Amino acid sequence: MKTLEDIKAMSYQEKDELEDLVLEIIDNNDLVKLKDILKDYPVKISCYELNIKDEDGDFPLFDPFNLIIRAAHACEDNNNDFSILDYLFDEYGLSLKDPKYNFAFHDMKYIKEANDKYILMEEVEDTIIYQNALIYDYILNADNPNSQIIKYLVNRGAKFEVHKDGFGWTPMHFWVMQNNYELLELAIKGGANVDMQTLLDPKSEYNETLLFEAVSEPETYRVT
Repeated sequence: MKTLEDIKAMSYQEKDELEDLVLEIIDNNDLVKLKDILKDYPVKISCYELNIKDEDGDFPLFDPFNLIIRAAHACEDNNNDFSILDYLFDEYGLSLKDPKYNFAFHDMKYIKEANDKYILMEEVEDTIIYQNALIYDYILNADNPNSQIIKYLVNRGAKFEVHKDGFGWTPMHFWVMQNNYELLELAIKGGANVDMQTLLDPKSEYNETLLFEAVSEPETYRVT
């Protein structure tokens, strides 16, 4: 089993090559090989500590976001085989209990606030950064996203309540305005709250739910 000193001694290139190998194994849905490799890399020092040094900063050996999102795609590609996701969460020890892990490490710097109820993302010019949250990344990039995998991720701690600073909208609020009922249906079947409000002053009368947005414009009636 690798020690903290072993991991700290790795170069960024070695980290990159090893993570690519692990992700390839996940893509191939090879649980036996995945267990054989990860048994030597304790989750705490491999995923939740910034032990790899590089000129661009410090990084974990494995980004938890990358492992989870690739496992979600592998699950989809293999007829909803949840074995790798189950292993990563239940045996290896990945967790979304800390809401910041809804994002890849390089996007965490844009988190303005994160708690049990919501994540608030800073406004970033030319980048819709809040769509990079785990649950939205899966829905928007999967070939055939399905509600079972979405619900699984939500039950593990993935959040739909990822708001953009300013208007306070989530991607789902934009889907309503765009009449994207297919994505909305997927999200709601997967556990999204239709009463989710825009993140303004909690006492404000101007907070708007998804349903309010859906009926506020005639062209979005189909959503409801």
